[in-house]
Amino acid sequence: MSRLKNVKIGSIVLSLAMIGLGAVIMIRPEFSAVTLCYLLGAVILITGIVKIIRYFTHDLFDLAFQFDLALGILGIVFGAVLLLHPAILMQVLPVALGIFILAESAFTFQTAHEARRFGLELWWLILLAGILSGIFALLLIAAPFEAASALMMLFGASLLVFGVQGLVVDLTAIRYPKQ
Repeated sequence: MSRLKNVKIGSIVLSLAMIGLGAVIMIRPEFSAVTLCYLLGAVILITGIVKIIRYFTHDLFDLAFQFDLALGILGIVFGAVLLLHPAILMQVLPVALGIFILAESAFTFQTAHEARRFGLELWWLILLAGILSGIFALLLIAAPFEAASALMMLFGASLLVFGVQGLVVDLTAIRYPKQ
């Protein structure tokens, strides 16, 4: 199996893990906040590593991975901080996670624009996923909810939408060169 196929499969698995974690948090908002930090930290750290690997893998248009080096480094740093200081970070987690997801969404807008320029028919789906993810990121940053369970449900929904955004990009923008 080619390196690109392995990277695409790894990206899809990580997106599905993010969707699953988001769904679990939405279903069980009483989930321990510290446990959430550990799980989220591990997923974001692994995602950062995969993004750096993806950056050095080339697809047909070099479109899907163009921002992965910077996002990978950010993911590794953010994931490591979550793993090392989970209790302290609960105070800033909504804003920090919101900023991370918002940055990814901004890059997804550009990916959608590039996908349209390359003539990919589903460019609009990438744009829609970026917009939805950006909306949830802004809600996390604003943190309008006071109740802990409502905030945890917002975390879960944001992770779920972020995972869907990654899945949409993985399935629509990663193209294999014709052999």
